[in-house]
Amino acid sequence: MHGANVVRALAALAVLALTGLPVIAQDLARETRQDEVTELRKRVEDQERLIRELLQRIEKLEAGGKPAAPAEEPPVPEVALPAPDAQTTAPARAGSYTPDIAVIGNNVGRFFSVKGDPDRNRLQLGEFELALQQPVYQGVQFFATVAGGAEEGFSISAEEAYVQFAHLGAPRLGGLLGRKRLNFGKLNPVHPHAWSFADAPAASLAFTGDHGLIGNGASLNYTLPVKGLFANLEVGYFKPSAHAHEHDEAEHTEEEALLVGRSRRLATRAAEEHHHEPGLGAASDFPMARLWLAKGGSGAEAELGVSHGFGKADNGDHVRLTGMDLTLRSFPGAFRRLQLQGEVFWHQRKDRAEGTGVHTRSGHYALLSWRPDQYDEWALRLDNTRYPWPIEGREQALSLIWARRLTEATILRLQLKHGDRTADVFLPARKRYSELYLQFIWGAGSHTHPLY
Repeated sequence: MHGANVVRALAALAVLALTGLPVIAQDLARETRQDEVTELRKRVEDQERLIRELLQRIEKLEAGGKPAAPAEEPPVPEVALPAPDAQTTAPARAGSYTPDIAVIGNNVGRFFSVKGDPDRNRLQLGEFELALQQPVYQGVQFFATVAGGAEEGFSISAEEAYVQFAHLGAPRLGGLLGRKRLNFGKLNPVHPHAWSFADAPAASLAFTGDHGLIGNGASLNYTLPVKGLFANLEVGYFKPSAHAHEHDEAEHTEEEALLVGRSRRLATRAAEEHHHEPGLGAASDFPMARLWLAKGGSGAEAELGVSHGFGKADNGDHVRLTGMDLTLRSFPGAFRRLQLQGEVFWHQRKDRAEGTGVHTRSGHYALLSWRPDQYDEWALRLDNTRYPWPIEGREQALSLIWARRLTEATILRLQLKHGDRTADVFLPARKRYSELYLQFIWGAGSHTHPLY
């Protein structure tokens, strides 16, 4: 209350200084008569008296005295506020508590393939994914992918569920925790619907497995301070994690074996067959590391990666997998892209049971793609691989690929493949086979990512 009165008194002084004194100076500048001088003096005396009263009032307010009741001021009219609605009353961070959701469907058909192929001449939904992502804290983000495939009767399983940390106590140090498609090579961490082809290259199938190399654990990554170059080193420790359907199928087979009284013999046979499965082959926890180098320039990009992981198989064999990937991109014009991408794998397995030593197998693929505009893309892929020991056989193939992008998240793709397959690990073996793939991918949702 006192503060308001002080403000009013100071305002009055300011008004007097701005209005009264200029008038006095103007009157003195004129040629005055005696009556005008008397009138001016009276006005000055009145103004001085008013100033003294205001100063006395200010002194009483500062001393804590109770001033006389001021004249009533007109009430301030109330301002009518608009009625609240959903847009104006929503919290500023409401969106951060709702995860972004996407649904992706991968429809694939394989035609004119080798007889014995269970999906021969059939166009169907191969796999669908329900993906979620949400920032949970500054620099902390949650990712999850729930998937179901036709091979497992669309049984739902968590393909990925992890938390990613952008900073862990240091600006260049980050990490992740949970179940993830491991950052091993260029293709493994990417979901199949985001590949540039309809099927997985033979080398990826042979050394990372049918569903890819998936692990449950944690990793740290550090961005190296290299001038003019992006360099990132990741070190992790994971437990091999396959789709839940495979475990359910194994348990079901064991139950059937118990019912027929042949559990011991079938269990031994299942263990022997497990040694012949493609992939890394590690049955226990395994460490892995990846060094990723990248450099961008005027209309061009280059990436080089080296990955390594090792562990023990279920029979005690030491297994290790090393990969190297190279990607070169050029952008000669708007929406145009020329890309060369390739990966090489080296797999080693030391036979402890039979004592036959270390067996090394290798494989690679190379993809050359050209995007003339924002809709079409042409590609040529070369596959050449052997399967990891003790699987015998290899696969060589050449694929011609055309893709049409209807939207950023909708793609129609045709792939013609011709080659030789001498092992029936995934599909029946045949020399000089031909296959035609028809793929249609659609995506919908708030975080449907572009398909490259």
